[in-house]
Amino acid sequence: MEAVLKAGLLFVSRVFYRVLAIGTISSAAAMAQPLAFEVAVIRAVAPTAQSGLPGGFSMDAARVRFGGFPLQSVILRAYNVKPFQVSGPAWLATERFDIEAKPPAGATEAQLPLMLQALLADRFKMSAHQENREQSVYAIVVDKGGLKIKEKTPGPAAPPAPPPAGATVFGTPTGQMAVTKGEMMFTLAGGDLTMHITDKGVHFEASKISSLAEFFAGTGRAVEDKTNLKGSYQIEFDVSDEEMDDPAAANLLAPPGANGPPEAPTDPAAFFRTVLKKLGLNVESRKDQIEMLVIDHIEKTPTEN
Repeated sequence: MEAVLKAGLLFVSRVFYRVLAIGTISSAAAMAQPLAFEVAVIRAVAPTAQSGLPGGFSMDAARVRFGGFPLQSVILRAYNVKPFQVSGPAWLATERFDIEAKPPAGATEAQLPLMLQALLADRFKMSAHQENREQSVYAIVVDKGGLKIKEKTPGPAAPPAPPPAGATVFGTPTGQMAVTKGEMMFTLAGGDLTMHITDKGVHFEASKISSLAEFFAGTGRAVEDKTNLKGSYQIEFDVSDEEMDDPAAANLLAPPGANGPPEAPTDPAAFFRTVLKKLGLNVESRKDQIEMLVIDHIEKTPTEN
């Protein structure tokens, strides 16, 4: 069970740091708007605490908090991009910060990303530009053997599964995490995908192919749903402890910067493909033009509070 939970923690760490909201990079005109937090306190997480779980997340008109998340998580929320759309120093994914900020009176949630952009520019001296670059992407397609999941009949969406009894629950930039002795549950924002880790392995549930594409963005590439399947499905599968031990899975699950550069597997999508084949799906490598946020300059140490 310990091995499964450890792999699950690594998996959730990768999801925390690499999967965020869908969208395009904010326009230059929007970035120029003079919106700023009334107060912002930033503290670097001590090196001795870098391996611990994040301390929580909230982002609303009353308060913005990133409790021990990498600065990359802040950039992703500020510019509404995914990790593969950011070109910048490697430490963005490993150096963690506690950030507490208070929006001004009357601020709306829609304005918070612009305030985060202003915070990054003011306190970390960040400057960036946009450009399109050709990148390798993964495309999810229906496997030759046919789909192995059933389409749901139209109706109201089922509520997200409740967290395990007695679990400690906290928010993250990508959803909700619940941890208790012997098990852990992660629910993607919106409740469409849940990962439940127990001593029996890892159990996944979802209803949309696009949610799988979002979840597997941990491969470090864009993941595109090319199945042309538009409905809602009963997507349910398990990942065994043995599958978690696959070398390709180990590279996918390891947090950025852990134990030095990972050894590149023969097929970097092997774990991804193994999981998708359970559903009658497959993954293909392709090339596509990706809109990038290129960081021209950013300071590792923020200015004083």
